[in-house]
Amino acid sequence: MASRELRVLTLNCWGLAVVSKNREERMRHIAKELSKGRYDIVALQEVWLAKDYEMIQEMTKDVLPYSHYFHSGMVGGGICVLSKGPIIDTFYYPFRLNGYCHRILQGDWYAGKMIGMCAIQHQGITINVYTTHLHALYGPSLDPSLDEPLPHRLVQAFELSEFVQHTSAGSDLVLVMGDLNTEPQSLAGRIIKSNGGLTDAWEVRENKDDNQPGTTCETASNAFTFIKTRYYHDASPEGGRIDYVLYRRNPKTIQIQCKESQLTMGKIPGANGLNYSDHEGVEAAFEIQDVTDSATNSLWYVDVNRLQALKDLLPQMQRAKESAISGRLWFLARALCTIILIIFLSCVSDTGYSVINVVLGMVHVVLILAAAFFFCVGVIVKQAEKNVYVGIEKDVRLRIERLQDQK
Repeated sequence: MASRELRVLTLNCWGLAVVSKNREERMRHIAKELSKGRYDIVALQEVWLAKDYEMIQEMTKDVLPYSHYFHSGMVGGGICVLSKGPIIDTFYYPFRLNGYCHRILQGDWYAGKMIGMCAIQHQGITINVYTTHLHALYGPSLDPSLDEPLPHRLVQAFELSEFVQHTSAGSDLVLVMGDLNTEPQSLAGRIIKSNGGLTDAWEVRENKDDNQPGTTCETASNAFTFIKTRYYHDASPEGGRIDYVLYRRNPKTIQIQCKESQLTMGKIPGANGLNYSDHEGVEAAFEIQDVTDSATNSLWYVDVNRLQALKDLLPQMQRAKESAISGRLWFLARALCTIILIIFLSCVSDTGYSVINVVLGMVHVVLILAAAFFFCVGVIVKQAEKNVYVGIEKDVRLRIERLQDQK
């Protein structure tokens, strides 16, 4: 059997304009490291600026001549793939739920987050590479009640697992790499792995004797970690493991082993303690062999972990649906109260010119805008959100029924 090695990397580059510290310097160092040719496939997240992507592309073109950037949302998707082998097809799927437009400081809605897919021909096999960046966490991971966008992240996790499942049939190897913003044992992490039929390279790596904690975000050694605002815990004070290399083989065509997986691209050499990013990179090296005996097991099998994860997802979708309905009523009630206040102010104000009337006129305009906002969120945003939860709930019930029948 022909044997070859495949080495891959995922890194959240923290490339926000203005906000991200030392962005230009760090991006140049990232490009310089990638230009050494260590990796066959690279998935990057949070490359928000086109000029940063173009710079990385230019500096790495000799060793990673093929690349693709996924465009979406107001500021782009921020994700891209670079490869030694030719990219023969691309596709992307924008998440149906991705935060709220009025949560301006969170910014997820404006980012247009998605799943990007590149089909790559490399060393005689077809590799479907999926890269993504799920909704960020804005509350402690140990307390889901403080994690407002949790339902959105759960929907994204389910959509990721379904998208991978439905678009990877013709590939020999599936790689899912990125910042999933979820810890391994969380419900979102379980959904992605079990419903997508994916294996976590970190969990099966042969170099486990290195005793690395594997935490990729909010690590104490990272220069950009703010200890007082840490959200991810991962049952460890060293931060959370939220960046992954996940994979699945086609058992009819290849055998694969994860020879090693490790954290990388931490401190920049000679940069006075500066890190490449606020995340650690994750690399994985695989040994791939061709399968000569086609009499192999089916690609899909009944996984009790998958069944349980889907069952655990159902009540989350039901609660999210109820929350969307109550939120819709709450926004409509606020719109109604605002309209009543507008009518009242119109009745008590006179037509003469005075400072008070000017102020009342400005307040009047603000209240009209507020009423329109509350009405639109209640009628459009919350209704659309509820419909997504209803649809996901139906999809999950169908998967559960199918798995129970197979079992």
